[in-house]
Amino acid sequence: MLEDLTIVSSYIEQILALPEVSIEEVIREIPEDWDVPLQDREALITYLKEQKKTFADSVYKFIKKYGNA
Repeated sequence: MLEDLTIVSSYIEQILALPEVSIEEVIREIPEDWDVPLQDREALITYLKEQKKTFADSVYKFIKKYGNA
């Protein structure tokens, strides 16, 4: 199913290159009328920053397990 990892790798590189400040900006720009509490926004920022650290490994493990199904 997934023979060429270069496509996936290019997307992973783009995600990893995303500055943390950009993650913060996007989350802080969630519209007020969505009623997302500040505490939840901050938790989401923290979560996304942490997940970014292990993202590539998680994707490659997923591909290894399910990629040729």
